[in-house]
Amino acid sequence: MPESITPRWLTPAATASYLTVSAKTLRRLVSQGLVPPAQFPLGPKRPRWDRIALDAKLEGREVGKSAYQAVLEHIAQAAPRRKGRI
Repeated sequence: MPESITPRWLTPAATASYLTVSAKTLRRLVSQGLVPPAQFPLGPKRPRWDRIALDAKLEGREVGKSAYQAVLEHIAQAAPRRKGRI
């Protein structure tokens, strides 16, 4: 029988389930800084929590940037700025 695999990027419902809390409690934990905030690797309307960042925070380790965040920052710094355009 194949082993169950927990995905790295969790939806809000999956994150609450992973932490065994309700969605309301998840929002409270994020606002209190006890759980890292959602990231948006799939777009502005698709929040996802990085399971590895969740584990690190819960284990008391410093939560660093995800590889995804590092790549985005690198692209933003390397992109030429044009006057009058975003």
